[in-house]
Amino acid sequence: MPKSKHDSLAYRMKKAAIENLSQISTNNEEICRYKAAIDNFCTWTKERGYTREEVEMDALNCLKEYAHYVLAAPAKGLGIVLEELKED
Repeated sequence: MPKSKHDSLAYRMKKAAIENLSQISTNNEEICRYKAAIDNFCTWTKERGYTREEVEMDALNCLKEYAHYVLAAPAKGLGIVLEELKED
């Protein structure tokens, strides 16, 4: 049986993010940025072979890995060590 789009990680994340965002703002540009960022994250997880279930069960570690992936090159280009970005 084919999976419903409602089962996808991207759909679930967008729905949750936009519902939470809509309580604060109805800015379409901001909503579009959220959707694009979620699409990028979901593409990255698929490229690494993660399933929706794996991402949902280990969300924090997936986000940390993704943040490192996204920030590594710009940080290196600016001469910043990623560890300096960690909050105290």
